[in-house]
Amino acid sequence: MKPNLYFLFVLCLSLFNPVFSQDGSPDLTFGDNGIVTIDIAGDSEHIMAATEDGNNRIVMAGFTDGVQGYDNLLMVCLEDGSLDTSFGDGGVIIGDIVNGSFYKQVKAQSDNKILLSNGYGVDYAVSRLLADGTLDIDFATNGILFPIIAEGHVNSFSLTNNGEIVLLGYNNSVSNRYLVLKRYLSEGSVDVTFGANGTMTIPFSSVENLEVRSIDLLENGNSIISYNTTLNNIESNYIARVLANGTIDTSFGTNGHALIPIEEEYSCAALSFNDGSVLASCIYWDQILERDFKKMLKLQSNGSLDTSFGNSGYIENYYGALIQENQRIISDNSSSDWEGGLYLLYMRLYSTGNSDTTFQFSTNYYVLGSAHPIVLNSGKLLVAGSDIWYNGETDIVLQRFHNDPLEVSENIVKEFQVYPNPSNGIFTLKTISGFSSEIPFMVNDVSGKIIQKSTITYSNTEIDLSEAANGMYFLKAGNTVLRLIKN
Repeated sequence: MKPNLYFLFVLCLSLFNPVFSQDGSPDLTFGDNGIVTIDIAGDSEHIMAATEDGNNRIVMAGFTDGVQGYDNLLMVCLEDGSLDTSFGDGGVIIGDIVNGSFYKQVKAQSDNKILLSNGYGVDYAVSRLLADGTLDIDFATNGILFPIIAEGHVNSFSLTNNGEIVLLGYNNSVSNRYLVLKRYLSEGSVDVTFGANGTMTIPFSSVENLEVRSIDLLENGNSIISYNTTLNNIESNYIARVLANGTIDTSFGTNGHALIPIEEEYSCAALSFNDGSVLASCIYWDQILERDFKKMLKLQSNGSLDTSFGNSGYIENYYGALIQENQRIISDNSSSDWEGGLYLLYMRLYSTGNSDTTFQFSTNYYVLGSAHPIVLNSGKLLVAGSDIWYNGETDIVLQRFHNDPLEVSENIVKEFQVYPNPSNGIFTLKTISGFSSEIPFMVNDVSGKIIQKSTITYSNTEIDLSEAANGMYFLKAGNTVLRLIKN
């Protein structure tokens, strides 16, 4: 019996390891050692933006560069990295350059329809495609939205939790400088409840130059905007906060605007935490040293510097790329060479700025030409990008890394038990020691796929796997991992 018991022990370990591998390490179940490379008809492919829809499809936008010149590129992959043949032509749509630019942004609405942006100035456009890649003629005007801003430029668009489309633009003409937000309903019509008939304008009459950097939408519908001004030949970075109804939030900073206290050579983008505090990520390229410099800082919800973050409010050489649902920061610490090569390095930090040492990044594909990190529905980290030109033909490179999306406060230590186990599908999760706050949990199958994710709110919580296949599952809650057997 002992050899059989040993065999079962080793088998359980082999099944368990893929599920709870080191955060930051390559997910070896994805492609070849965590990597998927895609070549389209021998051309060079370049990724400009990436997202994931509700069906776990990876949607990427960019352009191709071949013997016939440049073309727009849109590509959809399944969760395993293979092309989704139900989309476009074998998972790919290649089209002519429209409105003088490549695709800049791609986002998926809750119904898995795809929004794309391209163009400049009065030619800026947002198109919507159905899940199979055909143009959705029920959106805006025959599938295309032209959000013209008088004398101005649209910088980017974002989606609210309710599906509204918020566009950020600005006008930098000498006689009429202003920042503008326009909001549209999900089907492309103007949302007249926002601002003044769908438009909110912030004038900048005294500055010498105005540029917008980024917009981030909060769960409550508020938005934060990062922008840069020049006054008396001195550049400054600011963040403005706009309420969900399209009015400036005067409780933030000075009359809704907060100065980012950083040297003028930096350009900054902003991300918001759930509590209203703001992470400013700043970068500049030093032409003499031929390297970039990065710096993160955090503002409190009122716009003042949060000196408890990092080192008196700052963290050198870090750039916040993402804020996860659990409020931890994914920082892009990648470095660049003078020829454009990008050497990947990501870190994970707590919202306090302290390093999360449970995340140890490593990669099997070190140098890229571009990289766009996204946190997938599963919680794993996907980096979608393109190879660097000096390594030969530029192909699309997808890399997936382990990343646990759960968070439990460090001062909470719990123990759990599950009964009945085995079960025909209904399990009861019981806390042995009791608790005073909500604790997230998730159930994975042996491949690492998330089957269920929720929160423990009572001493006894029901886990329903009645629709799942018979077999072994793993439940993680707090620091405890339990094996579930469904039969």
